[in-house]
Amino acid sequence: MSGHSLHTPENYPPMRKRNKAFDHAPTPKEYTKFQDFVAVLKKQVYAIQAGNAPELVPVKIGLLNFILPRMPRTQSKKDFGKQKVDKDKCTACGICSRVCPYGAIELTPKPVFDHKKCFGCWACYNHCPTQAIFTPKFRGEFQYAKPVAELKSKFS
Repeated sequence: MSGHSLHTPENYPPMRKRNKAFDHAPTPKEYTKFQDFVAVLKKQVYAIQAGNAPELVPVKIGLLNFILPRMPRTQSKKDFGKQKVDKDKCTACGICSRVCPYGAIELTPKPVFDHKKCFGCWACYNHCPTQAIFTPKFRGEFQYAKPVAELKSKFS
């Protein structure tokens, strides 16, 4: 089995607020390593398709990733808090409901949040075109709605 981690721009508003946006990631060196990983992965897929065992590739875990614990999902939800809607800014476009991977937003006609379903992924906040969705800690700042043009160009 193989694995690869690719450093990409940060879409998590608390990290963006701390100036950890990394909008220019991945670096050329990181992207080259990613391309090398994809080539190895393709070889493994071809071997499996041919009925052969794939070449075993050791997964390297960096020292920091080994030592530091992963941030639990509950932390993201805690950072997000309970989202609210500025009804004067909201156009009831429905983007927030469409991008929510947890089905936690119902339009009636403005967004209503089911906080039990919400995992605090920030998708609704990041994609609201009028910045009508806000939280106790964030209002209309540090959004990241889509990959920057530089990232798109690296993968085209």
